[in-house]
Amino acid sequence: MQVNKIDVDSNLQEIIKHGSSDLPIALYNDDFSLFDEGYIRWHWHKEVQISYVLSDKVCFQVEGEEIILEPDEGIIFNTNVLHQIKPVIKMYSIVFDSNFIDGNENSLINKKYINPILYSSNLKYIVLKKDIIWKKEILDYTEKIFKAFNKKEYAYELEVRNYLNYILYLKI
Repeated sequence: MQVNKIDVDSNLQEIIKHGSSDLPIALYNDDFSLFDEGYIRWHWHKEVQISYVLSDKVCFQVEGEEIILEPDEGIIFNTNVLHQIKPVIKMYSIVFDSNFIDGNENSLINKKYINPILYSSNLKYIVLKKDIIWKKEILDYTEKIFKAFNKKEYAYELEVRNYLNYILYLKI
């Protein structure tokens, strides 16, 4: 999916709903030459975001910090983290609600593994580079998610969810 503008409210919360209530995940193939402003403006959302740089250098700005990434590198933004991305030629992003992984806010998995990550004030983002094995694996699974979601073969939703669970497992 390609968007051309990030709409936000007065608190800079992104207004768009990512995915649907029965499949709370969206993938974006971001071509920034198609964006009205040429970049993704300051915003935050309740969903987790995984971005993967496809070409050129990208500057991710996160609450006063600048992170420069090269092609084949990425970043995971936790929920409710204010960020901006510019300039970019091409990148893709996966934005998903944690319910896609755990399915139930009262589940043991949610309480034991997901909430401690989502509500950690010390974990705003994770930079992903291929020089560290577990980060390389997350980048590899990010590519697999993008391919599976775009092919939409039978049971791709389960495949994508399994890859996201494995990313969570690698982070724990």
